[in-house]
Amino acid sequence: MSNSPAFLGGRDSSGARLADTIGINAGIAPFASLHSQEEVQVDAFGVDENDRPTVLNRLYSMRRKGRLHMTKTVLKAVAVVATLLPGVGFAQSKPTSATYITDEEVKKVNSLPGVDRTIKVVDIGPENFAIGVIHRGASAAAGGGGAAARGAGAGGGAGRGAGAGTAAAPAAPCGEQSTAPPSGSTPGMIAHDQQTEGYLIISGGGTLVTGGKIVNGRKSAPEAEVTRVLNGPSCSGPAVGADVVKRVVKTGDIIIIPAGVPHGWTDIGDHVDYLSFRPSARVLEAGYTNPALKK
Repeated sequence: MSNSPAFLGGRDSSGARLADTIGINAGIAPFASLHSQEEVQVDAFGVDENDRPTVLNRLYSMRRKGRLHMTKTVLKAVAVVATLLPGVGFAQSKPTSATYITDEEVKKVNSLPGVDRTIKVVDIGPENFAIGVIHRGASAAAGGGGAAARGAGAGGGAGRGAGAGTAAAPAAPCGEQSTAPPSGSTPGMIAHDQQTEGYLIISGGGTLVTGGKIVNGRKSAPEAEVTRVLNGPSCSGPAVGADVVKRVVKTGDIIIIPAGVPHGWTDIGDHVDYLSFRPSARVLEAGYTNPALKK
């Protein structure tokens, strides 16, 4: 906007009124309520008194259109953000009730065949929350390799497919790759890409191995039970490292295993049973209930 006196009500170098040049109709009635912002501009530019009402009208109209355009632009930006970020507060679902799991239900699921069984997966708003119950027999039952050698869950071997009788595609490699077998490693470890676990030992005990890094691992297939129902995408294999910890745990102990930390079992005497609490950002599908509880 020019600061020249020729602006709007003034005249340009050819003598024509600038108000006529931009097409202001002198017959337009002024707005009933004029804002001081426009009046200050008119005074600053030395507009002719006869042209003052029409120039004020045009300035006020231009400012209103500018505000409307800005409002539409902001609303469009907000809509785009809401689409790209469904996790923001106003797009999240808000749970309105609690979920109860009885002791009888835990025992019923724990009596089923297998090792690791999910009980329920619940939508808790910003993330999902799963509860599983795991039963592991004595280490000798693994055929001499120890409980850790069996992997971290029933059907949960990273390379295993979704069901018996189904030919599984070769598992993709994961973890650190090495041409030589890792020496001094703990076999049968597993790490979950996005799934944190909290263990509560409810019966028995054994040695829980955590930490290190998986070498020459195998990634869980998309259709594998560990991926779909138990822990989400995972990597299984032997683990090595100076930060590997072997700790004897017993009934009542609690262990928190962050996502990505390898873990497994060894030296289980008779058995170990434990609950697994699994909060995660939508790794497992909310609404899942173990089929045994639907009967």
